[in-house]
Amino acid sequence: MAASQLISQHGLGGLSMRVLAREVGLTAPTLYGYFPSKEAVVEALTIERVAIVRAYLVRAAADIEPGVPRLLAYARAYRRLALSSADFYSMIMERTGPLAETLGAVDTEAPEGLDLIRTVAEEVRHAIASGELGPVDPERTVLSLWVTAHGYVSLELAGCPPIALRSDEERETAYLSSIEAMLRGLEVTSGATAIAHPGV
Repeated sequence: MAASQLISQHGLGGLSMRVLAREVGLTAPTLYGYFPSKEAVVEALTIERVAIVRAYLVRAAADIEPGVPRLLAYARAYRRLALSSADFYSMIMERTGPLAETLGAVDTEAPEGLDLIRTVAEEVRHAIASGELGPVDPERTVLSLWVTAHGYVSLELAGCPPIALRSDEERETAYLSSIEAMLRGLEVTSGATAIAHPGV
């Protein structure tokens, strides 16, 4: 998509309806017939990219046991996608509105492409049902997972020490340990029994 290329090359500030229209061979008024604003273009692109992230995570964790092991597999795939496609990841994170809004209503209908949140919430519910997690709030758990994953990956992409001083294998191990520690914290709060360390 031309909008994606413009953002990758020049950032969000380099995207304008006039430039985008020229890139796709349309007049600006014609483009406005498809998208009422630059924000609408970015919103559509974000939703599309979130759908791609969901598909990537689901494929990466397809053969992993449901529940906590699959949540950790999702987390690992999320990190690997972010590190291998930093521009792609940055674009999503610059427009987190749809994700943030959906986190507040996991059980409601959401626009196509935001099934990522419901997919993760489903694994949280499975972990609760199987006894891997206590009766935690799935919405808060999804938010906590996202904050933990995004925080670590953002620090890693920024080259922040001490994260940047480790090998990739050490960074991934520390990352997954952070995710699991967050889940254990939720578990302690809920009074559940300890989670056995799953092989992911």
